[in-house]
Amino acid sequence: MGAGGTVVFFLIAGTYYFGCESATGQTIGKRLVGIRVKNDDGTPASSRGVAIRTILRIVDVLPLLYLVGFVAMMTTGVRRQRIGDLAGRTIVTR
Repeated sequence: MGAGGTVVFFLIAGTYYFGCESATGQTIGKRLVGIRVKNDDGTPASSRGVAIRTILRIVDVLPLLYLVGFVAMMTTGVRRQRIGDLAGRTIVTR
């Protein structure tokens, strides 16, 4: 995939994640397994928090950077928060 295809992929994926999670707190997959994104205080996720979490998904998919996300998840204990969750002040909960 060329640079243009990569940009299109990230735009489509970002729109999907941001749109679903900011509207309902759930993507289709999250709905199927019964989890949702919320603010870290338990209130419905803010658009700002979802936007930050969506933008930082790049850390989870780029080679070598995904290791940063893995370390963040391992150091946040049972919460297992991604970099995007920490920066956006969000959690994923049942």
